[in-house]
Amino acid sequence: QGIAQILWPRHCVQETWGARLADALDTRHIRRVFPKGTDPGLDSYSGFFDNGYARATGLGDFLRLAGVDEVYVLGLASEYCVKHTAQDARKLGFHTFLISDGCRGVEREPGDIERAIEEMRQAGVIILTGNALQARLSGKELEPQHIAESKHLQLVRRAGWEFVQRRHAGGVVALVAVTDDERLL
Repeated sequence: QGIAQILWPRHCVQETWGARLADALDTRHIRRVFPKGTDPGLDSYSGFFDNGYARATGLGDFLRLAGVDEVYVLGLASEYCVKHTAQDARKLGFHTFLISDGCRGVEREPGDIERAIEEMRQAGVIILTGNALQARLSGKELEPQHIAESKHLQLVRRAGWEFVQRRHAGGVVALVAVTDDERLL
């Protein structure tokens, strides 16, 4: 296919124990499973596409038809399947969140996992911990979510507010917009 590939040990082979969902997993709410990696000649890291973008799994269309606009990604391996799935979710226009403590990486080279997380962040993926996700879903966000950043500024979301902050500043400046009759915009 003309795409550099890594020869991985056999894993998650269809119809084997390695591809089964964990017995302890509550599967009552799973509506559909989207197979990936079905072409033995081409890797498929993303849950949305094969590595050559020749075939889609159908996940993106399924989510859109269901009215989904947020995708939460976790799993194995941080710098391969997780990263590619998160980046493709962003490319497809989904608000995408990485649950960082729900991931594990391969770390073939030192720093691979950190670089992958930074690449996801640069693609607009919001990095959360499981605790921050629980707080977000309950409306009690504990940690700021970094939406985007440049050399000096970060766009941050916290407790439903989005704001810009300096990356390495110790002080705070707040600008509040109000109408002539002193209503908060």
